Amino acid sequence: MSTTASLTLATRTLEAFNTADWETFRALCHDDVVYTEAGTGRRIEGIEPYLEALRDWKVALPDVHGTVRRAVADGDLAVQDVVWTGTHQGPLPTPDGPIPATGV
Repeated sequence: MSTTASLTLATRTLEAFNTADWETFRALCHDDVVYTEAGTGRRIEGIEPYLEALRDWKVALPDVHGTVRRAVADGDLAVQDVVWTGTHQGPLPTPDGPIPATGV
């Protein structure tokens, strides 16, 4: 994959999340996708569990939106520096149990 194609794929994936277009998001990912959270160490394997987590975030933060500040790519590897904004309006699932909405 070219560097340009990698950046385009990363951007389209973020846009699909921002608009909650789960069909497009699924089409852009492999079935065996692995998601790892650097902050918590949580690891999600497979497209269905990953989509479930994304949907949970949209319930907890219905207006959540990612904006790319910077992006770089090399071949089939793309990295985005994303700023996330949103209002915590619903329960946020965590490994230690849900965090109730804060309104912030």
